[in-house]
Amino acid sequence: MKRLVRNQSQLSASGRSHRRLEQTGARPARFGRAVVGAGRSTAGRREAAPGQGSETRCLKPPALVLIILILSGSEGFAEQAGFQMVVERDSRIQVLNLDGDVMKEFGSAQGGDNPICLPNGKGVSVVRFTKYGPNAERELFLLRDPATPAMQLTFGMNVVPPVSVDAQGERIAYVSKKSGELHVVDLESKTSIQLTTTFTTKQFPGVLGSPLWSPDSTRIAVSYTGTAPKTSSYHVVDVESHKVTDIPGPDLNSPLWSSWSPDSRRLAIGRDFRPRIVDVSTEMPAVIRDLDRGVDDIQWSPDGRYLAFRQEDKNYCGSIYTMDLVTGSEQEVSPSFFEYRCFRRPQWSPDGQWLAFFGHSSRGDMSPVPWPPNIGDQVYVSHRHGLARRITEDLGFARNFYGVSWCKNAVGIGH
Repeated sequence: MKRLVRNQSQLSASGRSHRRLEQTGARPARFGRAVVGAGRSTAGRREAAPGQGSETRCLKPPALVLIILILSGSEGFAEQAGFQMVVERDSRIQVLNLDGDVMKEFGSAQGGDNPICLPNGKGVSVVRFTKYGPNAERELFLLRDPATPAMQLTFGMNVVPPVSVDAQGERIAYVSKKSGELHVVDLESKTSIQLTTTFTTKQFPGVLGSPLWSPDSTRIAVSYTGTAPKTSSYHVVDVESHKVTDIPGPDLNSPLWSSWSPDSRRLAIGRDFRPRIVDVSTEMPAVIRDLDRGVDDIQWSPDGRYLAFRQEDKNYCGSIYTMDLVTGSEQEVSPSFFEYRCFRRPQWSPDGQWLAFFGHSSRGDMSPVPWPPNIGDQVYVSHRHGLARRITEDLGFARNFYGVSWCKNAVGIGH
């Protein structure tokens, strides 16, 4: 098994060294297994030492665990936590609780891509088409209530998703296709400010994208992908001074994602399963760790103790794991076998107790069993220690590329 970490550098928010298992020639079994639904069995994964044949290893869960699941299967997740989440479903935007119940629904006339629940509970931001055809354009809109038309926030900017909302829910960072640069719009005044001017003047043409606010709302991380030749880079932009700091990133053709630590001091960046942890707290950013191939979508828990990540298997599908940064133990939290899916985009709940992620299935060589048929995105919710549960059926052809958006304010959506 590929280990997540390759060296013994510092990673915790407190700066102390965390014990981590050394990478060995043999591939040790993971700590813990996921339990599927209520009362369903688990199945082991194929774990083989490098250079040896595959060996199936089945881990049988304790009977007590299954009994607890059977007895608690009828208890809703919504009774255990008061959070909600936002997803796209067949061109509609739905606000769900942890049982998958629809709390609010915005119709197709108000729909859009990349829905984000504002942390202050004042609505949901979406990116919507305003023009179609060869000269299609998209702008930012705010959904406040299903009975109220969407409020347009940007005009003539041709917004490129994904976008990012600051921790206060007052500003949205986005890249304009028109200018090719990073902008921030104030949701109250609907005024946009351009933060960068240098990316369209680079020697090689490229595309700026994937802006992400730091948790302290002072900086924004962005990626830049060159088109001729294929180059890539990561940068951090100071919101007040507009200073752009270059981040030493992995040699990637197409960077896709980045993730801030909760103290806003470190970034996990990467694409093509070659992530890197970088300290961005000083004037000269420094690489802390290079991580193994096969790992991406790294997300810090709000308290900084856990990492959630996706690890690819031999069938080019991914499973979701958590790692305790204090003990070094890892646990798979996504289902397997009877709920065999390609899982992606783990997102922590605001209290750090829950993970939501998407799973989909399509017929092909990724499935070892003759079921299920083609299935679009489904939402799964798991406690950070496991016990995953599917809370939605097929979301259709919705474009949930960017993960579930959690709502801190469970009641005040749209008010």
